[in-house]
Amino acid sequence: MILIYYVYLSFLLFGSVLGRTALTENDGDEAVCELIKQLNGVPWDAVDSMKVHVRRNATVASQSGAIAEMEVRKAYAAVLRAASSQSAEAIEVVLAAFNKVRTAIVLCNEEIQRVRGLWSQFKDAAVRVVQCAEVANGYLKHLVDDAEVSFRQHVTDKCNKRERKNVTADSLNDAMQRALPFVKDPTIRANLTETEKLLRELEGIVGAASEARQGAAQQVPMAVAAGNEAAKVAISGLQPPPGPKPGPEPGPTPPPPPVPPERNEKPFYIILLSSIVLMVIVLFVLGSMALRQFCRTICYHKRIASGFSERELQAFADS
Repeated sequence: MILIYYVYLSFLLFGSVLGRTALTENDGDEAVCELIKQLNGVPWDAVDSMKVHVRRNATVASQSGAIAEMEVRKAYAAVLRAASSQSAEAIEVVLAAFNKVRTAIVLCNEEIQRVRGLWSQFKDAAVRVVQCAEVANGYLKHLVDDAEVSFRQHVTDKCNKRERKNVTADSLNDAMQRALPFVKDPTIRANLTETEKLLRELEGIVGAASEARQGAAQQVPMAVAAGNEAAKVAISGLQPPPGPKPGPEPGPTPPPPPVPPERNEKPFYIILLSSIVLMVIVLFVLGSMALRQFCRTICYHKRIASGFSERELQAFADS
């Protein structure tokens, strides 16, 4: 009986030593549980939110670049328009404005390339931080489960290993500082340290992406102002200045052309009036002859109807 009791005490002592290699005191349960919840939130509450932020910054920077590119095209069109004018001052002003727009788009493109490089760097770091967090979290959950088997049965009631919390590099560092004294496994400690380091790297990338987006956006007003100035000067340079137009010096005045003599049109009207009078006379004569013949024909037929003899009719026709 005493031997069996001694073996049981030895088993409890050995299990306690095994559990305390990872969790040394009961006070470490809450710290380790908090660390597990924060590690659960690394892929979702930390990496995903920062990914959205970096991607949005890259999109906004690209939009700024598109606006600056439109202003470059407008300024270049103004240069071509001003080149057709004869105002050297207008051409000089337009070229200066075009150089401003070109400088603005060069700076804007540099910020765009920078934020795109940050986006690629962020994706690589995000994969590594998720891997490190999952490895460290798996070790911690395994050690907590071991503690539950040995002498930490109350951990099951207090710690929900599926819960996740919002996590930042600072919050994870604070949770690590509270939990690491109770975690003796070097693999877990190394993965936790690497996770915290990578989270700080991601936060730095997010800040740099915001700065790049702001830098690209700052070039847009300068590009727009320079493009409008170039277009305005190019259009005004084509308009002639007020006052007399410059031209060749006037030469001697040529003599006036000779004035043609006035035409006398009286004979024409006299001939026209005479022709009209003659036509009226001819028409009157022809009308009277036709009327006379018409009357003779009527009278002849009346005599026939009245019974005149042929001799009388012949005498009437001859008359």
